[in-house]
Amino acid sequence: MNKLGGEKLLSIWWFFCLALVLVGVIFGVVLFYGGEYDIRSQEAGALYGNFFSCFVKDNAFLDSNVLDKDFDIFKECKINSELFKKEGSKFFFKVGVYDESSVLIVDEILMGDYSLEKNCANLEGIDAEAFPKCSAGTEFFFYVEDNMIKKGYLSILTASNSRGGTFKNGN
Repeated sequence: MNKLGGEKLLSIWWFFCLALVLVGVIFGVVLFYGGEYDIRSQEAGALYGNFFSCFVKDNAFLDSNVLDKDFDIFKECKINSELFKKEGSKFFFKVGVYDESSVLIVDEILMGDYSLEKNCANLEGIDAEAFPKCSAGTEFFFYVEDNMIKKGYLSILTASNSRGGTFKNGN
């Protein structure tokens, strides 16, 4: 029996199936890596958590280093200062340490794009696409002053307007 015709017909379908799989893989890769990633709210939340854990330790007491005059928030909290200091920064933070009667214990520390703070205040409860995502709150802590344990609170506001963009060269 002559089976040459059957093999030619089978090889055409084989190449068609390979081409279909190849097109599917290419389409999937382009779809996955070509999309924009909006992680602004996650960035703002991560910054918030980082500042809180830097200022208040596991036992709910304020870290004693915070009360020092030479407290460097970037060094102590292990945050890259270039993200906040460079021109066109897309990040902002404001941290205030208050006693129980709302008097500042330490001067407020704020850095980054100051317009993001105003945007956060204006957009509270609104989900606007082109504006920053913010994370704000107050956290209570204890601290020692004059051999007495006192109660205070930490006011933290963080904002991110880093749009992410498309995936290119590992960025």
